[in-house]
Amino acid sequence: MHISNQVAPPPTLGESRVRVKFNVVEQKAARSNVDEIKRESARLIDFCAEGITDVNMKDWNQNAKNEANRLWEKAQENYELAAMLAVKAATYGI
Repeated sequence: MHISNQVAPPPTLGESRVRVKFNVVEQKAARSNVDEIKRESARLIDFCAEGITDVNMKDWNQNAKNEANRLWEKAQENYELAAMLAVKAATYGI
């Protein structure tokens, strides 16, 4: 038997923020819902991070870049909050 020495890639920013690997729900249907909420929320947070990278490469004045980045960062924060609330809703009453 060959054991690979490959290390898993580090989590993305979104995966870290919503803790995609953390799920203590035992009920199968609710567990699946929590996993999906976290995966999709992580994807949206990562999309916003790409938006920040894109803005910083644009030939805009600094005020425009600052404002666009502020909006991308607020979106990230709100997706993180939405993930927490959706997990709470998905596991309500368990």
